[in-house]
Amino acid sequence: MSSNQDVFCFIKQHDHATQSVCVQGTDADPARVERCWCDPGEFQQIIGVDCGGGKAHYYNLLTDVYESRNVKTFLRVAPSFGSNGSKTLLVAEQAHFAIPQTTKSLAQPYTQEELLNLYAECQANGVTVKLFPHAHTRKARDWVAANIPESRVQKGKSSDENDARGIAYFVKHNNSVSLMNPPTSFERTDRARYVAGVICKSNEVLNIMRRHDYERQKLKAFWDFAFEFSNNCKLTADLDFIDRKIAFSLASLVITEECDELYRFTYKGRVPGVNFWRKKVLKFSPFHQGAGVARSNINWHGFRHYIVGAGEKKGFSLKIGTNKYKQFCDYTSKENEFKTQCWEQVRRQVNHCYSQLVQSSAGFKSYAILQDKEQP
Repeated sequence: MSSNQDVFCFIKQHDHATQSVCVQGTDADPARVERCWCDPGEFQQIIGVDCGGGKAHYYNLLTDVYESRNVKTFLRVAPSFGSNGSKTLLVAEQAHFAIPQTTKSLAQPYTQEELLNLYAECQANGVTVKLFPHAHTRKARDWVAANIPESRVQKGKSSDENDARGIAYFVKHNNSVSLMNPPTSFERTDRARYVAGVICKSNEVLNIMRRHDYERQKLKAFWDFAFEFSNNCKLTADLDFIDRKIAFSLASLVITEECDELYRFTYKGRVPGVNFWRKKVLKFSPFHQGAGVARSNINWHGFRHYIVGAGEKKGFSLKIGTNKYKQFCDYTSKENEFKTQCWEQVRRQVNHCYSQLVQSSAGFKSYAILQDKEQP
Protein backbone atom coordinates (compact mmCIF):
# COMPACT_ATOMS: atom_id res chain seq x y z
CA MET A 1 0.00 0.00 0.00
CA SER A 2 1.74 3.12 -1.20
CA SER A 3 0.28 5.37 1.46
CA ASN A 4 2.20 3.42 4.10
CA GLN A 5 5.31 5.23 2.89
CA ASP A 6 3.65 8.49 3.92
CA VAL A 7 2.85 6.97 7.32
CA PHE A 8 6.47 6.06 8.01
CA CYS A 9 7.73 9.45 6.78
CA PHE A 10 5.36 10.97 9.30
CA ILE A 11 6.69 8.74 12.07
CA LYS A 12 10.32 9.60 11.30
CA GLN A 13 9.55 13.32 11.32
CA HIS A 14 7.55 13.18 14.54
CA ASP A 15 9.42 10.78 16.81
CA HIS A 16 9.26 13.34 19.61
CA ALA A 17 5.47 13.22 19.47
CA THR A 18 5.37 9.50 20.27
CA GLN A 19 8.01 9.27 22.99
CA SER A 20 5.32 9.20 25.67
CA VAL A 21 4.34 5.75 24.37
CA CYS A 22 7.76 4.31 25.20
CA VAL A 23 8.26 1.56 27.79
CA GLN A 24 7.95 2.94 31.30
CA GLY A 25 7.94 1.92 34.92
CA THR A 26 8.90 -1.35 36.53
CA ASP A 27 5.71 -3.27 35.91
CA ALA A 28 5.98 -7.01 35.37
CA ASP A 29 4.76 -6.43 31.81
CA PRO A 30 7.53 -4.23 30.34
CA ALA A 31 5.44 -3.33 27.29
CA ARG A 32 2.69 -1.70 29.30
CA VAL A 33 2.61 2.06 29.78
CA GLU A 34 1.48 2.91 33.28
CA ARG A 35 0.29 6.31 34.48
CA CYS A 36 1.39 6.18 38.10
CA TRP A 37 -0.23 8.07 40.93
CA CYS A 38 1.60 8.71 44.15
CA ASP A 39 0.68 9.55 47.74
CA PRO A 40 2.25 12.95 48.52
CA GLY A 41 1.78 12.25 52.21
CA GLU A 42 4.57 9.65 52.03
CA PHE A 43 7.21 12.32 51.30
CA GLN A 44 8.85 14.89 53.51
CA GLN A 45 10.11 16.91 50.53
CA ILE A 46 8.16 17.67 47.35
CA ILE A 47 10.13 19.49 44.67
CA GLY A 48 8.59 20.90 41.50
CA VAL A 49 10.87 21.31 38.47
CA ASP A 50 10.59 23.16 35.17
CA CYS A 51 13.16 24.04 32.50
CA GLY A 52 13.65 27.18 30.49
CA GLY A 53 16.39 29.46 29.23
CA GLY A 54 19.03 26.75 29.57
CA LYS A 55 18.30 26.34 33.28
CA ALA A 56 16.43 23.95 35.54
CA HIS A 57 14.12 25.83 37.89
CA TYR A 58 13.06 24.04 41.05
CA TYR A 59 11.03 24.80 44.15
CA ASN A 60 11.22 22.85 47.42
CA LEU A 61 7.87 22.93 49.19
CA LEU A 62 9.37 21.81 52.52
CA THR A 63 12.01 24.54 52.75
CA ASP A 64 10.09 27.13 50.70
CA VAL A 65 13.23 27.69 48.60
CA TYR A 66 13.32 28.37 44.88
CA GLU A 67 16.55 27.97 42.92
CA SER A 68 17.71 27.66 39.32
CA ARG A 69 20.79 25.94 37.92
CA ASN A 70 22.27 25.26 34.53
CA VAL A 71 20.46 22.22 33.11
CA LYS A 72 23.66 20.15 33.05
CA THR A 73 24.52 21.12 36.63
CA PHE A 74 21.05 20.01 37.69
CA LEU A 75 21.94 16.46 36.70
CA ARG A 76 24.31 16.42 39.70
CA VAL A 77 22.02 18.44 41.97
CA ALA A 78 18.86 16.34 41.65
CA PRO A 79 20.21 13.11 43.24
CA SER A 80 21.52 15.16 46.18
CA PHE A 81 17.99 16.03 47.27
CA GLY A 82 17.91 12.72 49.09
CA SER A 83 21.20 13.23 50.96
CA ASN A 84 19.59 14.67 54.10
CA GLY A 85 17.63 11.49 54.73
CA SER A 86 14.28 13.04 53.86
CA LYS A 87 12.05 10.99 51.61
CA THR A 88 11.89 13.14 48.50
CA LEU A 89 9.47 13.37 45.59
CA LEU A 90 10.80 15.20 42.55
CA VAL A 91 8.02 16.12 40.09
CA ALA A 92 9.38 17.38 36.77
CA GLU A 93 7.62 18.47 33.61
CA GLN A 94 7.33 15.53 31.25
CA ALA A 95 8.22 17.62 28.18
CA HIS A 96 11.71 18.26 29.55
CA PHE A 97 12.45 15.10 31.53
CA ALA A 98 10.83 12.23 29.60
CA ILE A 99 11.74 13.06 26.00
CA PRO A 100 15.36 12.92 24.81
CA GLN A 101 17.06 15.69 22.94
CA THR A 102 17.07 15.57 19.13
CA THR A 103 18.65 17.80 16.50
CA LYS A 104 15.39 19.74 16.31
CA SER A 105 14.78 19.96 20.08
CA LEU A 106 13.80 23.23 21.67
CA ALA A 107 12.40 22.07 25.02
CA GLN A 108 14.47 18.90 25.53
CA PRO A 109 17.79 19.73 27.26
CA TYR A 110 18.96 16.17 27.95
CA THR A 111 20.18 13.24 25.89
CA GLN A 112 18.88 9.69 26.32
CA GLU A 113 21.96 8.72 28.31
CA GLU A 114 21.70 11.74 30.59
CA LEU A 115 18.04 11.07 31.34
CA LEU A 116 18.51 7.38 32.09
CA ASN A 117 21.51 8.15 34.32
CA LEU A 118 19.50 10.83 36.12
CA TYR A 119 16.65 8.42 36.86
CA ALA A 120 19.06 5.76 38.12
CA GLU A 121 21.08 8.12 40.34
CA CYS A 122 17.96 9.65 41.85
CA GLN A 123 16.56 6.22 42.64
CA ALA A 124 19.86 5.14 44.19
CA ASN A 125 19.81 8.21 46.44
CA GLY A 126 16.22 7.82 47.60
CA VAL A 127 14.71 10.47 45.31
CA THR A 128 11.47 9.38 43.66
CA VAL A 129 11.07 10.93 40.22
CA LYS A 130 7.61 11.42 38.72
CA LEU A 131 6.76 13.26 35.52
CA PHE A 132 4.00 15.84 35.25
CA PRO A 133 2.05 16.26 31.97
CA HIS A 134 3.16 19.66 30.70
CA ALA A 135 -0.19 20.32 29.01
CA HIS A 136 -1.72 20.49 32.49
CA THR A 137 0.89 22.77 34.06
CA ARG A 138 -1.10 25.93 33.41
CA LYS A 139 -4.27 24.44 34.85
CA ALA A 140 -2.40 23.18 37.92
CA ARG A 141 -0.66 26.51 38.40
CA ASP A 142 -3.89 28.48 38.12
CA TRP A 143 -5.67 26.13 40.51
CA VAL A 144 -2.95 26.69 43.10
CA ALA A 145 -3.12 30.46 42.62
CA ALA A 146 -6.89 30.41 43.13
CA ASN A 147 -6.92 28.04 46.11
CA ILE A 148 -3.62 28.42 48.02
CA PRO A 149 -2.77 32.13 48.42
CA GLU A 150 0.29 31.42 50.60
CA SER A 151 1.90 29.63 47.63
CA ARG A 152 2.66 33.01 46.01
CA VAL A 153 1.79 31.41 42.67
CA GLN A 154 0.34 33.98 40.30
CA LYS A 155 -2.65 33.08 38.17
CA GLY A 156 -2.14 33.55 34.46
CA LYS A 157 1.59 34.20 34.77
CA SER A 158 3.77 31.93 32.67
CA SER A 159 7.22 31.76 34.20
CA ASP A 160 9.54 28.91 35.13
CA GLU A 161 9.44 29.75 38.84
CA ASN A 162 5.67 30.07 38.81
CA ASP A 163 5.35 26.69 37.08
CA ALA A 164 7.78 24.95 39.45
CA ARG A 165 5.90 26.29 42.48
CA GLY A 166 2.56 25.42 40.95
CA ILE A 167 3.54 21.81 40.25
CA ALA A 168 4.83 21.25 43.79
CA TYR A 169 1.77 22.74 45.49
CA PHE A 170 -0.67 21.06 43.13
CA VAL A 171 0.73 17.59 43.74
CA LYS A 172 0.73 18.19 47.49
CA HIS A 173 -2.77 19.63 47.80
CA ASN A 174 -4.73 18.36 44.80
CA ASN A 175 -2.92 15.51 43.00
CA SER A 176 -5.81 14.94 40.61
CA VAL A 177 -3.59 14.57 37.53
CA SER A 178 -1.81 11.25 37.07
CA LEU A 179 1.99 11.23 37.12
CA MET A 180 4.24 9.22 34.82
CA ASN A 181 7.03 6.93 35.92
CA PRO A 182 10.37 7.72 34.22
CA PRO A 183 11.00 5.69 31.08
CA THR A 184 13.22 2.65 31.31
CA SER A 185 13.92 2.72 27.58
CA PHE A 186 13.62 5.19 24.72
CA GLU A 187 13.46 2.60 21.97
CA ARG A 188 10.44 3.23 19.79
CA THR A 189 8.15 0.24 20.22
CA ASP A 190 5.82 -1.31 17.67
CA ARG A 191 2.97 0.10 19.73
CA ALA A 192 4.32 3.61 19.32
CA ARG A 193 4.72 3.15 15.58
CA TYR A 194 1.20 1.76 15.30
CA VAL A 195 -0.31 4.66 17.26
CA ALA A 196 1.56 7.26 15.20
CA GLY A 197 0.48 5.60 11.97
CA VAL A 198 -3.21 5.47 12.91
CA ILE A 199 -3.18 9.11 14.01
CA CYS A 200 -1.46 10.10 10.78
CA LYS A 201 -4.15 8.44 8.66
CA SER A 202 -6.90 9.82 10.89
CA ASN A 203 -5.54 13.35 10.47
CA GLU A 204 -5.52 12.94 6.68
CA VAL A 205 -9.15 11.79 6.64
CA LEU A 206 -10.46 14.40 9.07
CA ASN A 207 -8.64 17.25 7.35
CA ILE A 208 -10.38 16.26 4.10
CA MET A 209 -13.71 16.08 5.94
CA ARG A 210 -13.15 19.52 7.49
CA ARG A 211 -12.28 21.11 4.15
CA HIS A 212 -15.66 19.95 2.84
CA ASP A 213 -17.66 20.76 6.01
CA TYR A 214 -18.26 17.06 6.67
CA GLU A 215 -20.35 16.79 3.51
CA ARG A 216 -20.21 13.91 1.00
CA GLN A 217 -17.59 15.34 -1.36
CA LYS A 218 -14.44 13.22 -0.92
CA LEU A 219 -13.69 9.79 0.57
CA LYS A 220 -17.30 8.85 -0.06
CA ALA A 221 -16.96 5.28 1.24
CA PHE A 222 -15.66 6.55 4.56
CA TRP A 223 -18.27 9.30 4.64
CA ASP A 224 -21.12 6.84 4.09
CA PHE A 225 -19.86 4.58 6.87
CA ALA A 226 -19.31 7.42 9.35
CA PHE A 227 -22.58 9.12 8.48
CA GLU A 228 -24.57 5.94 9.12
CA PHE A 229 -22.71 5.45 12.39
CA SER A 230 -23.49 9.06 13.35
CA ASN A 231 -27.18 8.60 12.61
CA ASN A 232 -27.29 5.41 14.69
CA CYS A 233 -25.75 7.34 17.60
CA LYS A 234 -28.48 9.99 17.33
CA LEU A 235 -31.11 7.28 17.79
CA THR A 236 -29.52 6.15 21.07
CA ALA A 237 -30.51 8.33 24.02
CA ASP A 238 -27.45 7.40 26.06
CA LEU A 239 -25.08 8.76 23.38
CA ASP A 240 -25.88 12.46 23.74
CA PHE A 241 -22.18 13.43 23.49
CA ILE A 242 -21.73 11.90 20.03
CA ASP A 243 -22.52 14.51 17.38
CA ARG A 244 -21.53 14.20 13.72
CA LYS A 245 -18.01 15.61 14.08
CA ILE A 246 -17.24 13.37 17.05
CA ALA A 247 -18.72 10.31 15.31
CA PHE A 248 -16.53 10.96 12.25
CA SER A 249 -13.51 11.48 14.52
CA LEU A 250 -14.02 8.17 16.33
CA ALA A 251 -14.59 6.34 13.05
CA SER A 252 -11.34 7.72 11.60
CA LEU A 253 -9.38 5.99 14.37
CA VAL A 254 -10.90 2.61 13.55
CA ILE A 255 -11.25 2.58 9.75
CA THR A 256 -9.78 4.35 6.74
CA GLU A 257 -10.36 4.51 3.00
CA GLU A 258 -7.96 3.56 0.20
CA CYS A 259 -8.94 3.48 -3.49
CA ASP A 260 -12.67 3.71 -2.65
CA GLU A 261 -12.49 0.71 -0.31
CA LEU A 262 -12.73 0.66 3.48
CA TYR A 263 -10.07 -0.91 5.68
CA ARG A 264 -9.91 -1.50 9.42
CA PHE A 265 -6.77 -0.73 11.41
CA THR A 266 -5.21 -3.79 12.99
CA TYR A 267 -2.24 -4.25 15.30
CA LYS A 268 -0.33 -7.44 14.47
CA GLY A 269 -3.40 -8.93 12.86
CA ARG A 270 -5.81 -8.02 15.66
CA VAL A 271 -8.10 -5.15 16.52
CA PRO A 272 -6.76 -3.37 19.65
CA GLY A 273 -8.66 -3.73 22.90
CA VAL A 274 -10.81 -0.83 24.00
CA ASN A 275 -8.51 0.26 26.86
CA PHE A 276 -5.41 0.36 24.68
CA TRP A 277 -7.32 2.12 21.92
CA ARG A 278 -8.85 4.74 24.22
CA LYS A 279 -5.64 5.51 26.11
CA LYS A 280 -3.05 5.25 23.35
CA VAL A 281 -4.80 5.83 20.03
CA LEU A 282 -7.50 8.26 21.11
CA LYS A 283 -5.09 9.59 23.78
CA PHE A 284 -7.54 9.85 26.67
CA SER A 285 -4.57 10.61 28.87
CA PRO A 286 -2.81 13.69 30.27
CA PHE A 287 0.19 12.60 28.18
CA HIS A 288 -1.10 13.26 24.69
CA GLN A 289 1.69 14.59 22.44
CA GLY A 290 0.85 14.31 18.76
CA ALA A 291 -2.73 13.30 19.60
CA GLY A 292 -4.10 14.64 16.33
CA VAL A 293 -7.34 16.11 15.05
CA ALA A 294 -9.65 13.44 16.47
CA ARG A 295 -8.64 14.04 20.07
CA SER A 296 -8.86 17.79 19.59
CA ASN A 297 -12.40 17.44 18.24
CA ILE A 298 -13.44 15.24 21.15
CA ASN A 299 -11.55 16.45 24.22
CA TRP A 300 -11.02 20.12 23.47
CA HIS A 301 -13.95 21.28 21.34
CA GLY A 302 -16.48 18.56 22.11
CA PHE A 303 -16.16 18.15 25.87
CA ARG A 304 -16.06 21.85 26.71
CA HIS A 305 -19.25 22.45 24.75
CA TYR A 306 -20.86 19.33 26.21
CA ILE A 307 -20.20 20.15 29.85
CA VAL A 308 -21.48 23.70 29.46
CA GLY A 309 -24.72 22.46 27.90
CA ALA A 310 -25.12 19.70 30.48
CA GLY A 311 -24.39 22.22 33.24
CA GLU A 312 -27.15 24.53 32.09
CA LYS A 313 -29.64 21.68 32.43
CA LYS A 314 -28.43 21.16 36.01
CA GLY A 315 -28.45 24.84 36.90
CA PHE A 316 -24.66 25.36 36.58
CA SER A 317 -23.44 28.44 34.76
CA LEU A 318 -20.08 27.37 33.32
CA LYS A 319 -19.58 30.34 31.04
CA ILE A 320 -18.18 33.79 31.71
CA GLY A 321 -20.24 36.23 29.72
CA THR A 322 -21.55 35.10 26.35
CA ASN A 323 -18.75 33.12 24.74
CA LYS A 324 -15.94 32.51 27.23
CA TYR A 325 -15.77 29.19 29.08
CA LYS A 326 -15.09 29.17 32.79
CA GLN A 327 -11.63 27.72 33.49
CA PHE A 328 -11.57 24.39 35.30
CA CYS A 329 -9.35 25.86 38.03
CA ASP A 330 -12.21 28.24 38.92
CA TYR A 331 -14.80 25.48 39.34
CA THR A 332 -16.37 25.08 42.75
CA SER A 333 -16.17 21.69 44.44
CA LYS A 334 -19.72 20.95 43.30
CA GLU A 335 -18.88 21.94 39.72
CA ASN A 336 -15.75 19.78 39.83
CA GLU A 337 -17.83 16.83 40.94
CA PHE A 338 -20.20 17.50 38.06
CA LYS A 339 -17.26 17.70 35.61
CA THR A 340 -16.05 14.29 36.81
CA GLN A 341 -19.51 12.82 36.27
CA CYS A 342 -19.66 14.28 32.75
CA TRP A 343 -16.23 12.90 31.91
CA GLU A 344 -17.24 9.43 33.12
CA GLN A 345 -20.28 9.60 30.85
CA VAL A 346 -18.12 10.63 27.89
CA ARG A 347 -15.67 7.82 28.51
CA ARG A 348 -18.50 5.30 28.75
CA GLN A 349 -20.03 6.58 25.50
CA VAL A 350 -16.68 6.47 23.71
CA ASN A 351 -16.10 2.88 24.86
CA HIS A 352 -19.56 1.93 23.58
CA CYS A 353 -18.92 3.61 20.23
CA TYR A 354 -15.63 1.79 19.79
CA SER A 355 -17.36 -1.55 20.31
CA GLN A 356 -19.99 -0.59 17.75
CA LEU A 357 -17.37 0.54 15.23
CA VAL A 358 -15.43 -2.69 15.63
CA GLN A 359 -18.56 -4.79 15.16
CA SER A 360 -19.79 -2.89 12.11
CA SER A 361 -16.37 -3.06 10.42
CA ALA A 362 -15.88 -6.78 11.05
CA GLY A 363 -15.88 -7.71 7.37
CA PHE A 364 -13.33 -5.10 6.25
CA LYS A 365 -9.81 -5.91 5.11
CA SER A 366 -6.95 -5.10 7.49
CA TYR A 367 -4.95 -1.93 7.15
CA ALA A 368 -1.72 -3.13 8.73
CA ILE A 369 0.20 -0.04 9.82
CA LEU A 370 3.34 -2.02 10.64
CA GLN A 371 3.57 -3.77 7.27
CA ASP A 372 4.31 -2.65 3.71
CA LYS A 373 0.99 -3.78 2.32
CA GLU A 374 -2.48 -4.70 3.44
CA GLN A 375 -3.46 -8.16 4.53
CA PRO A 376 -6.44 -9.89 2.88
